[in-house]
Amino acid sequence: MSKLKQYRARQGWTLDEAAISLGLSKSYISELETGARPWTLKAARKVEAATDGALAAIDLLGLAK
Repeated sequence: MSKLKQYRARQGWTLDEAAISLGLSKSYISELETGARPWTLKAARKVEAATDGALAAIDLLGLAK
């Protein structure tokens, strides 16, 4: 399960709620969660800001060591 999906589950967010909170479309979130679309720096930074750093952009981009 992706880090984003795990976070969304912990928050009890539906895709609709996540889209509003994260500022991304439902379809884009779903594609990120399933790996159908790769993370972009812009999306990762948006998610990091919206989650107050709980999901770090560096981790979402797979750049953390």
